[in-house]
Amino acid sequence: MKKRNVPWRRLLAVLTSLLMMLVLLAPSAFAAGPDPITLNKPSTTNVSWSGMTVTAYKVFSKVTTTSGDATLYTVEPRFKDFFNIEGIEDSFGTATKTLYLYYDSTGNNLKVATTSDGVPKGATSITLPSTSTGALDLAYGEADLLSRITSDDKPGQLTAKNGDIATFYTWLEKYIETTTPASPQPPVTVPPNNPANVAINVPADGYYALLFSNVPTGLSVIQGILVENGTDITMKAEEIPLTKQVRNPGHTGENFNADNNPQQDTTAEVGDTLEYRITTQVPDLADPGNLTKYILEDTLTNQKLTGTLTLKAENGDTFTAAIPNDQVGQAWTASFTRTVSGPTGQTTETLATLTVNAYSAGSQSFKVDFLAPADSVWQNYQGQTITLTYNATLTSSAVATNPNDVTLTFTNNNDVHTLTDQAVVHTYGIEVQKTFSDGGDHASDVIFNLYRADNTGDPLKLVQVNPDPTTGKGVYRLPDASEAATASITDLKLDANGKLTITGLDAATYWLVEAGVPQGFTQAKPIQIVLKASTSNKANLDASKSTAMYEGDTKDLLETATAGSSTSISLGQLTVLNQKGFDLPQTGSAGTWMFTVGGILLIAAAGALFLSSRKKNSSK
Repeated sequence: MKKRNVPWRRLLAVLTSLLMMLVLLAPSAFAAGPDPITLNKPSTTNVSWSGMTVTAYKVFSKVTTTSGDATLYTVEPRFKDFFNIEGIEDSFGTATKTLYLYYDSTGNNLKVATTSDGVPKGATSITLPSTSTGALDLAYGEADLLSRITSDDKPGQLTAKNGDIATFYTWLEKYIETTTPASPQPPVTVPPNNPANVAINVPADGYYALLFSNVPTGLSVIQGILVENGTDITMKAEEIPLTKQVRNPGHTGENFNADNNPQQDTTAEVGDTLEYRITTQVPDLADPGNLTKYILEDTLTNQKLTGTLTLKAENGDTFTAAIPNDQVGQAWTASFTRTVSGPTGQTTETLATLTVNAYSAGSQSFKVDFLAPADSVWQNYQGQTITLTYNATLTSSAVATNPNDVTLTFTNNNDVHTLTDQAVVHTYGIEVQKTFSDGGDHASDVIFNLYRADNTGDPLKLVQVNPDPTTGKGVYRLPDASEAATASITDLKLDANGKLTITGLDAATYWLVEAGVPQGFTQAKPIQIVLKASTSNKANLDASKSTAMYEGDTKDLLETATAGSSTSISLGQLTVLNQKGFDLPQTGSAGTWMFTVGGILLIAAAGALFLSSRKKNSSK
């Protein structure tokens, strides 16, 4: 019998073939790859880690075994040279001696010494006690060596900063940076959305060294990581702070506020000494050698550095550098030092160097370099908050806004970080317009004196500046520190337009007293002038709270200038009127006695007539 061609049988055959193919291909098509390394963002900082790049280098490969023995690892060929320790078999052949492992930066490999004196001067070493120096497993010597370096970290996560394993990792990092082993894994960059974690995919099981680059400004990575894939770890990092604060000791109750609410500005008179405080932190690094630059640079506008500068660490250690009085405003170099008492006597420790540039064109700058001195002890203060305090005097060039800018620059593992902050000092002035009731020009006969708030003692001694070309008078300011001894002007004259301008004043209370008036005019009463800074912008006076009280009235001062330009100053304007008085003969003039005697005789005669008339009336 002839067989019939059944279509479904053909379809079944095709499906069966496909199923067999899928079964055969399944192990390779659906096999799970190696577990990734999951890196979580730092939990100790608010700085975003977006943009940071992580590069993984495979150091150890996991050896697949079918027995129940412990997991075995073999070093990757590209790291063979790093572990190339001469005589390693002989050194680790016995468990009765202590060994000292160190990194030879010249040969870019590990070395071992049998005595501490065998470690080169300045090199860091790991001490391996006799209990861990028995014979190595030569088949897996590199992994066996690493297993003998103790760590308190959990399995699969060998991270600095943590004892000997931290030291070992810094050596591995230096080796990678110096020799650039081939074929690292593709770098992973943290996305812009500042995610909670990123996955680092790897091609095979093993231990990977993670190196960080493009670390965001203000964020310092404080550990390297040698980690087994499949491990979930939280990255260790710290936010480096930088704040600058200012206060005027002449203001009652003005102090540095808490760090979370820094006092960024104050007001002052020319000649006042201001106190500044800069707060930052020394980076905490697994490898101090990664910190190749750590410098504070400060620029003072219309201020001169003076007195003693102080660096104080969080633990209370205090280092000072002084500027002699005769060097204020000049270029100067010094060191921040402290005296330490020890068993052999007193020694001097140096934390940083100070380089001061000369005051020029209304500016002076200085630099504090923590890495410059050969005997710098900055490593003793890693992770500690450190404060720099210093004094500066406001100079005669002061305008409405006089900023002080600080910059912190540090380099961590080739990543350059630059942080900035600013504190500002403000100063003000007054502008007086003199008018006369007769509309005449009598400005040349007017004299004013300026007093402080209590209106007692001698008038303030001022310096004349930018005089009116016609009268040579009209504009004055308070003297700065260099002029205080020679300032002598107390009688303040008006310019040709009847105007008096006084600058370099604090937000405070002053008294303006008219000491001389034109003949025939009455003298104005003392004027109380109150200068108040604007709460929204201290560069300007508050026109509604800055007042002048005279003739029994309190009047708001009109603000006539603002901080709109670099040379401007905020002035409070007021007008003072002199009324025309009676024209009386001057004392001592010829003929005066006749008028006086005549007046007395007239008064006497009038009195006599009054008494006589009363007498007559009473007799009637």
